[in-house]
Amino acid sequence: MKNHSYVNIGNHTITNLAASIANNPYPVVPCPTTAPVFNGSSCAACPNGTFYLLNNYTCYTAKTVSNISAIYLGRHYINFQNYTLANLNASIVASTLPVQPCPSSLPFFNQTHCVTCPNGTYYLFSNSSCYIPQNVTNVTALLVGHRYINHKNYTLASINASIAALKFPTLPCPASAPLLNNTHCVACPNGTYYLFSNMSCYVPRFFSTNVGYLNHTGHYIIVGNYTLANLTANISLNSYPTLPCPPATPFYNGTACFACPSGTWYVLKNGSCHTPPLVSNVSALNATNHIMTYNNSTLVMLAASIGKIPYPVQACPASAPLYNGTHCINCTNGTYYMLWNHSCYHPHMVTNITKMNITKLYIDVGPYTLTALAASIAALNIPVKVCPTDKPFYNGTQCMECIPGYYYNLKFNNCQRPNYISNILALKTAGNYQ
Repeated sequence: MKNHSYVNIGNHTITNLAASIANNPYPVVPCPTTAPVFNGSSCAACPNGTFYLLNNYTCYTAKTVSNISAIYLGRHYINFQNYTLANLNASIVASTLPVQPCPSSLPFFNQTHCVTCPNGTYYLFSNSSCYIPQNVTNVTALLVGHRYINHKNYTLASINASIAALKFPTLPCPASAPLLNNTHCVACPNGTYYLFSNMSCYVPRFFSTNVGYLNHTGHYIIVGNYTLANLTANISLNSYPTLPCPPATPFYNGTACFACPSGTWYVLKNGSCHTPPLVSNVSALNATNHIMTYNNSTLVMLAASIGKIPYPVQACPASAPLYNGTHCINCTNGTYYMLWNHSCYHPHMVTNITKMNITKLYIDVGPYTLTALAASIAALNIPVKVCPTDKPFYNGTQCMECIPGYYYNLKFNNCQRPNYISNILALKTAGNYQ
């Protein structure tokens, strides 16, 4: 038989068939080459592409099988449990009857015919079909975007682990729509978050203090652990993202966003507004050179006491630098700022010693001398105002001038007319005295 298109089965081999014919004691006539097999009743021919079965002299059509080499080269197949490319190849090799591999262009036999699986799909041996990879959440895209919510066991890590545990190939959702919501890939709008607990988009519903804006303004007050850094940390502890308050109302007090009036400060501890209290303007006071100190009531101590105030303060303007407890005041020219009682001091008038020395029109009475008066004035530790030269004498209430012929009495602080006495010289010259 040409091309050996026969199948030896058991003892039914071409060699044994030839031996049995040769051992036949009777003359035989070979079947023609066009119908070479005698099937017991007549000579028969098998169609091209089929095989002669020597055990029953019938025609056998080779079974179609998958093209193992072509599938292996494509690398798009799925080994699942015992359904592997190696086992499929072993079953084909173990076949005792001839097989016909599918062509390379259609390498997979699906139990009815040869097929090729489209690009992006896989040959699945367990049910002889083409497997279309199922979409899964794009973990990498979500990680890069960082707009997702981990809640309890519903985390990006757990999603990634569940995807890694899948036995069959998967197809990540595109980066433009990275979340698989159990039916299709979705994209959450800007300002929203991917919520893994129900695979939906979460719109922030709760507000939080706008830390960035407060930091930009600098108008906030730190008290103890109530700092912007700790406020940021506390906001991040929320299970769900929050929506920062708008810059126009940047502070969240637990119920609503609000704004402190201009010129006030946000108190981070209790969410209130602080109006800086007025304090004396130390620099402006120092520049006046009209300061009166007493004991510890000095500019240094005033500055130190202001520095100890924990909250911001508002310095009085330079035009009214002293704060008197209710408002800022200006001590007019010639007056002084008294730091111990926060008021203005009007210097007392004192006798003009220089003018008095020039005129010599004064009367020293016992200890009440011009020298003693000058010493008492010099000993004063408060500013004084010297009487003008036209009224050089201070009588305790006002500056005054004695009329011509009168003297300033330093004991009684008044003007005194000289007492008349005899003119001895005149008497001696006249000679009419006894």
